[in-house]
Amino acid sequence: MFKVKLVYICVFFILFLTACSSNHSNIVIPDNTDSGFNLPVAENPEQDSGRSFLGTWTASFDLENMTVAVEPNRDTNVHFNVTLLLPGPQIDILSFDGQTGMVEVEITINNPSNIDAYDVRFIVMTDNVGHMLQDIDSWTDLYDQPGGLPINPFVAYAKGEPNRLFAGPSEHTESMTIYLPGLNPNVTFAIDASVPGNCTEPYMIDDFWQEDSLEAGVASSTYADIFVYDWQDNVSNVFLYCPVITGVDLLAFTRDAVDPDLYYGTVTNNNTVSEGMYDAYFIAYS
Repeated sequence: MFKVKLVYICVFFILFLTACSSNHSNIVIPDNTDSGFNLPVAENPEQDSGRSFLGTWTASFDLENMTVAVEPNRDTNVHFNVTLLLPGPQIDILSFDGQTGMVEVEITINNPSNIDAYDVRFIVMTDNVGHMLQDIDSWTDLYDQPGGLPINPFVAYAKGEPNRLFAGPSEHTESMTIYLPGLNPNVTFAIDASVPGNCTEPYMIDDFWQEDSLEAGVASSTYADIFVYDWQDNVSNVFLYCPVITGVDLLAFTRDAVDPDLYYGTVTNNNTVSEGMYDAYFIAYS
């Protein structure tokens, strides 16, 4: 998150793979929906992503009995290229706040096969109801569904394993919090992985740092940097998307000459926006 004095910016991370890294003129466009977010949209067909779709399910939360029923979405193969289906994950409710609609869960994914997978992600699909994952590792534009945002948040699994290996057979567990608007109990989620090796897109954007504060109402500037990690070390572009402040759709960051994972740039309040909270996104292409 930007450490700002008056102009507050919430930073989110989006990982993209593009089939044509030399031409970015039409890859990202503003999306002016009524979702409450102004999000960039990537033209990124999932069949070119190098990832394997492992299944999609609907979790129905019984908040009175603190249990969860997980049902597979049977029409998965109509919408997505399914290469390997996993059993439904085990979801246990740890706590629930009826006033905020926040449910804390522990989710175990089991790989019963002898196939090793990498960079496994639990993706919570956004929708027109407003369900939202709170503990976000990053966002992806793959496997979108009608009614939600063009990007969906996910939690990565096996982050403590070398190369994020999700060996077969094995299981891994992550804790996360999901917002249930109006106590709506039905949440759609998906699981994907990279098989037989690591993913080809950047796998993590992390450690955002800002040198000075941005001030409201004036064209103040600050140095900022971000780390982008890619297994193949072939990141092509890193952008900050916050046109409401910067005045441009995409602000390019520069790769550091010493540390190839570090990208830096100058962020300027070109629109001299007033005090408030603003959403921003770092986008990494490979």
